[in-house]
Amino acid sequence: MGNEYDYETEDYETEDVTSTVKQLRSVIKSKEKELAELRSEVAATRSATRKATIESVLASHGVRKSVAKFIPETAVTAEEIVEWLNDEENADAFGFTTSNTEDTQNSGTETFVVPQAANRLQSLNSSASTPSAIQNIQAKIQAAQTPQELKEAWAEYNRLTMGGQ
Repeated sequence: MGNEYDYETEDYETEDVTSTVKQLRSVIKSKEKELAELRSEVAATRSATRKATIESVLASHGVRKSVAKFIPETAVTAEEIVEWLNDEENADAFGFTTSNTEDTQNSGTETFVVPQAANRLQSLNSSASTPSAIQNIQAKIQAAQTPQELKEAWAEYNRLTMGGQ
């Protein structure tokens, strides 16, 4: 009496079975290739979506675009990115602060303030000169009758154009 697992393998080794196996292997190989392409496409789409979301959140909160490279890969949604931005260590490290007023706390949105940029804008606005102001000073210089009037007009021109230096 032989082993109960001894099978007649001669019947299964026909040419039809061999060609079918080859065809199945070829189909599997093409499907694996298609799957790899789809996975690559999904990864590229996810990456592009994440990048657009980060850019949008940073722009809406007034944060420099260069901060994007420091946002961890785990932060994908806008909420996760805002949560990362709200972290005190991150805000301190990148030079912005989060300020919540009563109105923004109720709506759940945060306002980011970039102190350096705000200070620069304020100083530019305060020292900016209008063309008409410069023209007025030039008229005073041309109309000066005494050296004292000329000196005063020249000092005013310097204050206006050089920001009081």
